[in-house]
Amino acid sequence: MEEQLIRLDEINPCNVLRDLIRNAWVVVLVVASLLLCVDTYEKNTFQPEYASEATFMVSAKGNSSAYSNMSLTSTMAETFSELFKSGLVRQRVEQKLGAQLDGAISTRIISNTNLMIVRVVASSPENAFLGLKTLIEVYPEISQEILPNAVLDVLKEPRVPTSPANYFNTGHYKKMALVLGFGLSVGLICLLSILRDTVQTPAAAKRKVDSRLLATLRHERKNKTVHSMAKKKNIAPLVSNPLVSKAFREEHQSLCSTLEYHMRKHNQKVLLISSAGENEGKSTVAANIALGLAGREKKVALLDCDFRKPAVHKIFQSPGDENHDLGYYLNHDGISDDLLIFLPRWNLHVAVNRSGYKHPQRLFTSGKLKRYLDKLRKEFDYIVVDTPPMTVAADTEALAAYVDVSMLVVREDGMSVRDVNDCLDALYRMSPDVAGYCLNNCKKLENLIN
Repeated sequence: MEEQLIRLDEINPCNVLRDLIRNAWVVVLVVASLLLCVDTYEKNTFQPEYASEATFMVSAKGNSSAYSNMSLTSTMAETFSELFKSGLVRQRVEQKLGAQLDGAISTRIISNTNLMIVRVVASSPENAFLGLKTLIEVYPEISQEILPNAVLDVLKEPRVPTSPANYFNTGHYKKMALVLGFGLSVGLICLLSILRDTVQTPAAAKRKVDSRLLATLRHERKNKTVHSMAKKKNIAPLVSNPLVSKAFREEHQSLCSTLEYHMRKHNQKVLLISSAGENEGKSTVAANIALGLAGREKKVALLDCDFRKPAVHKIFQSPGDENHDLGYYLNHDGISDDLLIFLPRWNLHVAVNRSGYKHPQRLFTSGKLKRYLDKLRKEFDYIVVDTPPMTVAADTEALAAYVDVSMLVVREDGMSVRDVNDCLDALYRMSPDVAGYCLNNCKKLENLIN
C-alpha cells in the first residue's frame, strides 16, 4: 500500500491558523491585486457599446392575408439582412449623415410574427440613435429600388440609450475577484502549511523522527501577568511559577521522571540538552528539568554552556558579574572554580554566562571544562548542561563527548525533519548515550490562548 501524502493526524489546525494570521497580508495583497485588475480592465480595456432599437412591421402592398404576410416577412427579412451585410444600407446612411457611421447594423425577426427588430450598436448613445434614425429615413429610397412591394411600418420608435448594451457589472466581478482571491490565497497558505516538512504533531514526530519521543510539552504563554505583558518582559515559563498551567507542570514532571529513571538505570549524572535550531526553547526546557530534579530532593547543578547566546542568567535573573561566569573561568588561567551560584528559592545551583563569545571552541577544547565536570560529578546528583543549537555551530558535538547522556529539544513546526534527524545522528555518534527527544511548544485548539 502506498504511503499517504497527507495524514490527518499529522495536521495541526493551530499551526495552520497561525500561518493564516501571519500571512494575512498575502491574502489582502492577492485580493487587492485582483480588485485592481478588475478596475484596470474596466477603465482601460472595456469598451462600452450602446444600442438603439426600432421595431418594424413588414407587410406587402395590397395583401391582406396574414399567412401570406408572414411568409413574405421571412423572405423580406432575409433580403434586408443581405442588404445590411452588403453595405448598401450603411453606405446610404453614411451619405445621409455626411460622415462615417460609428456602429454596426443588425436585424432580428420575432418568431412566428411579421415583426422585425433593427438594431444599431455604436460607441456612444448619440451615434447609435442617430444611426438608426438616419436608417429609417433612407429606407424608403432603398425599398423602392429593391423591394417596391414591401411596406415597412415603424411600430416602436428608436430611443437614445441610457446605459451600455454590453454593461460591465463591476460589482459582480469585484465580488468574484474577492471570493477567488481569498479562496486561492487561503487555500495555498493552508496547503503549504500542511505540506511543510516539520514536526507538527506527536503522531508525526513518532513517524518522522528517528529517536525516542520522551514527552510532549505544551505551549505556555511567557507573560502571565498584566505587568509583564505591559513591559513585554517575556519571562520564561518555569514549573515553579504558580501561574503556569497544571498540565504544563505535569508534562515536565513526567519528562523529569523519564529522564531520572533512564539516568539512574545507567548510572548517569551529566545530561546534555540541545536543539537543532535557535528559538526551540531548549534553555527553558533545561531550566525546568533542573528544577524538576531539584524538587525531588536532589542536588542539581545547571551549567550554561551556550557560550554564543547564553540565556540561563536571563531565566533566573541570577546576580553576579562577568568575572564569575563559566566562560570567563574557562578563558582565563588562575581563576577560582567557585562559579556556582546557589538559588535558594529553587534549591538549585547554576553556572551562567552573561556575554557571548565569537569563537568559543577554545573554551571546551582545552580539557578544562571536562575537568570541571568531573569535579561536579563528585558533588552533585545531577548536572544539566545547556548547549548551543547544533545547526548553528559544532560546539554541542564536542561537548557531547564530556557528558553521560544527551537529549534533543524539538520545537513543534520548527526545524525541518531532515535537520532534526541529522542532529540526532550526530548525537548518536558523539554522545555516549542518547535518551531521545522531547516535542516542545505543542499547540492545541483548547489551549491556544494560554
